[in-house]
Amino acid sequence: MQKITVQDLGIIKYADALDVQTKKFNQLIDNKINERSNSDAHFIFLCEHEPVITLGKAANEKNILFSVGFLKEKKGIDVFHINRGGDVTLHGIGQITGYPILDLEFFSSDIKKYMRDLEEVMIQTIAEYGIIGYRIENETGVWIDNKTNGTTNKIAAFGVKTSRWITMHGFALNVDINLNQYNYINPCGFTEKGVTSISNELNIDVDINEVKRILLDKFAAVFNVQLINNIIENKENIDKRNQLILNPFTYKVTKENKILIYRNSKLIKVISDKSNADFLKLIAAKKDEQTIQLALAKLTGNYKHGNE
Repeated sequence: MQKITVQDLGIIKYADALDVQTKKFNQLIDNKINERSNSDAHFIFLCEHEPVITLGKAANEKNILFSVGFLKEKKGIDVFHINRGGDVTLHGIGQITGYPILDLEFFSSDIKKYMRDLEEVMIQTIAEYGIIGYRIENETGVWIDNKTNGTTNKIAAFGVKTSRWITMHGFALNVDINLNQYNYINPCGFTEKGVTSISNELNIDVDINEVKRILLDKFAAVFNVQLINNIIENKENIDKRNQLILNPFTYKVTKENKILIYRNSKLIKVISDKSNADFLKLIAAKKDEQTIQLALAKLTGNYKHGNE
């Protein structure tokens, strides 16, 4: 049984995560070139990304519906061209993104089987929440049917690169991501299907750390591996959600139901449109402080958690 080290990078910029996985990817390739075994070198990086749009090698840029300048300057969304397969996709807070760096010669030297196994991990994970996922022939991903209107919606996306049977890039599972962000693209190039999340399907808040634990259990079972947790000593790299508690937002609701958001006693955002409705419901429901802090972070629109 192969061993795979798991490291949770928390909330991280896409460029920083790309650097982390590329270094590990190159390390495994170097091992193979120099005839060193990769038996104990496999890795899985988990993370959430600050909002970003990525385009695979075969992507059609027309599937990005707004200019790069508008997305960057007005919405705080970066755009990257990368060397994975697939078309256009979006990553953001509330989405589990996973980067398995594996030497497939220790598993199965069959990239199609590898992709089907990744899909199976997601299908089994969402099944724990009573959601039935399935595959569509010739379309990589995990899909579900909307019970209300019968539409087909994507809940998990995949895109990988391999060299010398070493993998990089990987999967993205929507847990409680802001689905409105998908309005900026044609996800994976399709226009006739939608996008959803676990939270959206259940209409409740979902603990993303719980989903991570379930996902890793399913990964270990599907791939028949032992997962080893790698504790990160550098506190800066631990789940950035904790920083919302260490350096919290404060807020005030005016008589006009405007939300004034502060940090370090500095007013950083005024919310006065429909986007404040869900937050007002959280207040009325007396949600826990971590939920309130994450909602305030989303309302600021930049997710920098302390760097505003």
